[in-house]
Amino acid sequence: TRIVPYGRGLLRRLPRNARAVASFPRIMLEHRYADLPDLRLHYVIDGPTDAAHEPIVFLHGFPEYWGVWKRQLAAFAPTHRVIAPDLRGANLSGRPAEVSAYHI
Repeated sequence: TRIVPYGRGLLRRLPRNARAVASFPRIMLEHRYADLPDLRLHYVIDGPTDAAHEPIVFLHGFPEYWGVWKRQLAAFAPTHRVIAPDLRGANLSGRPAEVSAYHI
């Protein structure tokens, strides 16, 4: 058997003849930062860059981060520009000190 990544950072044992790629798609995401006046937001982006491919923005909930969308990003990246930010206070994005900064 061998150990492979499986969802949310968990590991799973597979028989040697199993196909790990089918169970956990691999994608090449570009990590970027948006520097705003009072905050730095991290996001990942992938997919075609031309205007013919519509973007899809994936927003996570609390207490998650962009990684919850890995499978969906892999599925849509060939045909759409996919963007998944880390929202305020999550993962690699800035963490404002005041609670009022988290209101939308």
